[in-house]
Amino acid sequence: MRIAFVGSEAFAALPFTLSEAGHELTHLFGPATSIATHVTGAMAEESSGVRWEHTSVTREKIEGIHRSGADLILCAGYPHRLDVRPGDPIPALNYHPSPLPEGRGPSPIAWAILSGRESTAVTFHEMVERFDAGPIVLQRELKIGPGETTPSLDSRTRQLGVEMVLELVANFDELWLNREPQGEGTFCPLPRREDRTLDLAGPVAQIDRVLRAFTPGNVFVSVAGKAWVVFDAVCWPERHDFPGGSEISRNGGRRLLAASDGYVLLRSALPERVARLRFAAGRLKRFVR
Repeated sequence: MRIAFVGSEAFAALPFTLSEAGHELTHLFGPATSIATHVTGAMAEESSGVRWEHTSVTREKIEGIHRSGADLILCAGYPHRLDVRPGDPIPALNYHPSPLPEGRGPSPIAWAILSGRESTAVTFHEMVERFDAGPIVLQRELKIGPGETTPSLDSRTRQLGVEMVLELVANFDELWLNREPQGEGTFCPLPRREDRTLDLAGPVAQIDRVLRAFTPGNVFVSVAGKAWVVFDAVCWPERHDFPGGSEISRNGGRRLLAASDGYVLLRSALPERVARLRFAAGRLKRFVR
């Protein structure tokens, strides 16, 4: 097949795999704001002979893809909706890491962990005028491990997508003919600050999910009425008589806090004001260099 890829270079393993399997890449479009050059992105360029073009993929560019004789537009990780329209001469498919119609929206992986799901999925679906709403072309389930984090699950969903994409193109005509419309589903918005805040009055199981769902420095906790940024913490269930949120002990920079049914050990955390100042100083230092 002749395929135009539109997406982040973080998903460059998809076009690279297709190129290595003998499919022709007609275009490699990335977000206009991207300045990173990923190793796999460079490999995709070298394998296909097509250079990444970081630009806004306008309707004019989509019509250029149509005129190029491509058979398929494949999208993964592109942050904006492509202006695809009914009656377009070639199909456009999108990669989405959830069991659509469940988990539409920008943050399905974090919410899969936060909500305690036992499995998720990777879905390739037809792109329509609404985000993540087009008929499903191919979907595969993926089990979520008990210690799964957002980075690990993100990596595993991308790898599953790479495995699926060859099946997708090898059986495309049949899969396209039998694509299934989506029904009502759920939406996963960008998490709010309260979603990223440890609730020490709640159970350890939910605190653990928050710690696993978000990267260090993006989690908050209230200590003695003040907001702290969490960079490293562990928690465990254990019976005690302390009120949830109590500070039990300090050991250097470590703080032991009580949850409703266990403990949370902050191994690395800073008051939010201090964390913000350090972050700003770090950015200024990089700028000066």
